[in-house]
Amino acid sequence: MFMRAFLFVLFTQLLVGFNRADAQPRLVARTDGGAPGLAAVFNGFDAPVINGSGTVAFGGSARDGAFNFTDGLWSEGDGLGLLRAVALEGDTAPTIGSLAFTGFTDPERNYLFNDLGDVTFLGELTGFIRAIYTDRERFVGPPLLEIAREGQPAVDTDAGRTYNGFDFVSMAHIHSGIGFRALLAPGDSPNNFPSDSVYNEGFNVVLTNVAQLPDPAPGTSRPFPLGPGLFTEFRPPTINDSGHIAFSASTNAGASVGSIGAEGIWSTSPAGTLRDVALSGQPAPGTSTTFSTIFGRFNLYDSIPVINDDGDVAFSATLTGLIAGNLRLGIWAERDGVVEKVTFESEAAPGTASTFNTLDEPLIDSAGLTAFTATLADGKDGVWRETAPGVLAKLALQGEAAPGTSLNFQNITDLAMSRTGHVAFRAQLSDSSKNALYATDADGVLQKIVASDDIIDLDGSSFRVNSIFFQGVTGTISGTAGGLGSGLNDAGQLAANLFGEILDSELMPTGEFLTAVVVFDAPAVIPDADFDNDGDIDGRDFLLWQRGGSPSPFSAGDLALWQAHYDGVPLVAESVAVPEPDPIVLMSLVILTAWLYWSRSARYLFPVL
Repeated sequence: MFMRAFLFVLFTQLLVGFNRADAQPRLVARTDGGAPGLAAVFNGFDAPVINGSGTVAFGGSARDGAFNFTDGLWSEGDGLGLLRAVALEGDTAPTIGSLAFTGFTDPERNYLFNDLGDVTFLGELTGFIRAIYTDRERFVGPPLLEIAREGQPAVDTDAGRTYNGFDFVSMAHIHSGIGFRALLAPGDSPNNFPSDSVYNEGFNVVLTNVAQLPDPAPGTSRPFPLGPGLFTEFRPPTINDSGHIAFSASTNAGASVGSIGAEGIWSTSPAGTLRDVALSGQPAPGTSTTFSTIFGRFNLYDSIPVINDDGDVAFSATLTGLIAGNLRLGIWAERDGVVEKVTFESEAAPGTASTFNTLDEPLIDSAGLTAFTATLADGKDGVWRETAPGVLAKLALQGEAAPGTSLNFQNITDLAMSRTGHVAFRAQLSDSSKNALYATDADGVLQKIVASDDIIDLDGSSFRVNSIFFQGVTGTISGTAGGLGSGLNDAGQLAANLFGEILDSELMPTGEFLTAVVVFDAPAVIPDADFDNDGDIDGRDFLLWQRGGSPSPFSAGDLALWQAHYDGVPLVAESVAVPEPDPIVLMSLVILTAWLYWSRSARYLFPVL
């Protein structure tokens, strides 16, 4: 009995005392650190976006010694990975008339960064003028190029029209072009009425007007003799690396002239031809009814379809027919030209005993598989992803254990998905003062990246994390951001803002609270020795082994796995240096080894600890 109690104490030490912080980040910028381009220090940051090379871009503010504040945009995309200012409040913009930047419109959504290091953003200029700029460092010439500006002649449209506003900027990874919606002022007669247009911009700042009000809407028709339906409203487009775009819109199809009729999703084909993907009134695959509406339920940025590099499109739509007085909403994906159902509200939610009640906008990877957040009929929210077309797997659910912590998931926001299928999100935990950042590894297993109270190395200083801020694509206050700029890249790396306290440092004042922009490497695949899939290898895994395993018994080989990978450091070094273990760990392992030997002949004394 004494041995049993003593070993329990040792296991408690192993379980509680040796859960080290997960991956250590690369520091990009911190508050009170120098702000490039200014004789000032950073004062705060928006959540950063990251590109395929692992470099980041972000919006933020800086303050000088007299506490004058300047907003700006910064990027590491100079080809060398050095942080530099892209545009600063008060700088002269490359426009006729020497207009200056006065701010930056919603930089977390309208500041995009591709794998080439190019930056595109929506800026505000003197006189409340908005304009789209791109910063393409690899070209010889001015640091900023103007793509479109309010008040300037609108390209590729009716005579006399000027730009009157812009909604959303979407950017490809390599193609370097952008897609956006422009509001157009009245043109010359007979086109002296306002209009909207969807634009596709090539890498050399050549704009193509893909569709404009009231152009004919492909795939639609009106009663004879009116002919095809006409576009009546656009929503912001998304763009892929082939330069093809996808967007949702409403039309007057199936109705009299001037009234709103069919809604739908359109995209440009590989040949560059605009085509319909799905229309209201058409049969909804996987159901016995038809599409009812393909329209944002809350604001302009809902129901934005996302397109991958193969031209596959994911979107949400409502179905004809009412459930409890509400239109039933679902998610579909067009793969290789065929629209397939992913799921719809009231269907069973895999991994739970409940059904989907509210579905958020989907994201799509290069394989045409989707991911989304949803709220269930029992009130819980979670994350699901497709593992094959139409086959869903739960990644996280409110009330369930949050891996790598002693808490549960409480609220899941800011979902992102890479082209390679990595999924990441920020979660509020069951202790309302704590949050965490999670991502899937290369095997699709969810792992904690960092959480409140983790102690990490921040450029040689011990830093205790308090709060985490991450730029997802869906679940933000402003709605869906169109499947683009986020804090997750194709390699699975993550960029985030961490707020916390310096505990020990030779370079920074101890006890100082600061915010830091950091980059985490992709989570390593969890070894087989992580029997409980909590993101680490510790005494809990051994305890599971000792209890016989679940769901199938473990073998002596499984014990060897645990011994080889305990706490991520092999117990027997070969040719690499291993940090000296804590004395308690050494003592515990010596006693544990002796106990294992003794237990082979005395296991009947305590079959379960």
